Amino acid sequence: MLIAMLMSLMLGGQEPEIAPSAELLQSLGMASIEQEAATGAVVYRAFFTDGYGRDTLSVSFEMRPNAPPMVVVYGYEGEKLSGEVTAETWDQISNEAEVADRRLVALPLPDGVEFICLHGWGAAIEMANSFEPWQGSSVPVRRSSYHTCDDDDSGSLTLRFALSMAEEALQSLPACRLLEYAERIVIRALNLCLGLRGNTLIAANLAVERGLPETLYRTQDAIADDWNDWLATSGNSRLDWAGEVYEEEGTTGETSLAAVLAGLSTRYDGLQIVQQRFGAADVRSGWIEGQVTYFVHSADPAEEGQYMEADYRQEWSRVSGWLWRMDSWTVGPFREVQTDDE
Repeated sequence: MLIAMLMSLMLGGQEPEIAPSAELLQSLGMASIEQEAATGAVVYRAFFTDGYGRDTLSVSFEMRPNAPPMVVVYGYEGEKLSGEVTAETWDQISNEAEVADRRLVALPLPDGVEFICLHGWGAAIEMANSFEPWQGSSVPVRRSSYHTCDDDDSGSLTLRFALSMAEEALQSLPACRLLEYAERIVIRALNLCLGLRGNTLIAANLAVERGLPETLYRTQDAIADDWNDWLATSGNSRLDWAGEVYEEEGTTGETSLAAVLAGLSTRYDGLQIVQQRFGAADVRSGWIEGQVTYFVHSADPAEEGQYMEADYRQEWSRVSGWLWRMDSWTVGPFREVQTDDE
């Protein structure tokens, strides 16, 4: 009783219930938490909003009747990852959930200190049939949310729990666990994992070794050596750039795809390479799919320009030393990208 009284003094109560929208649940292929509770399942799940206010994936730990505990990562367009979790992982999530929706007493900022926040992330958590220590029983539905741009840290337990679920999900899925070497932000690593196809362990290795390097984030600043370091072509690779075909003819041939791409990056303003999916058929062959985008300025300064986009696919192979080399890169026709205000 004394411990409960002390905890109630340190914790400021519960966050008002803020439910994910029906549209978000539908886009992620998820049922409402009330529907989950009605099935008798025990569910702990988190939703995330990135630094630009965009909804991302959801992480859910679920124990359904007559089934082992599972972790499920829900993405858009039906993308989903799942796997069994250990008893230790389930116990950890269950224990952290006990105080995840409690509010800490907010401490005022020191005099003269102004709170400024840019591109903060947000998290919302929901729980079905979870144990509530203050009531001494299971509660059908609990909710809480917190944003890092809130002017106090009273909801930091909610954020900590959401990130803990994301980290445990990453560690519980073998292919996803490899991606922590490619992406230090756990939500982005899980999103990358949703894009793995085929032999996911080998696909994850391809993502780690041939994820887009920082030198190519701004392709207009990249030189041929930067492209060559990423693609590691062997002198027999092929590039089809929206119908313009370039083929290497040995390591001493006149055509170098790295040099070609360095030239293309100066021809197309704001050229960007977006990697979306990594796949592998076996230990020696893999592929990468995504989009190439660039910007076309309007001849009339009073009018806005236009973004262009094309889908692409790269074929990769492993050679001696198990290093990945790009064999071919096919970029489809470019199309205009419709913005929200068009």
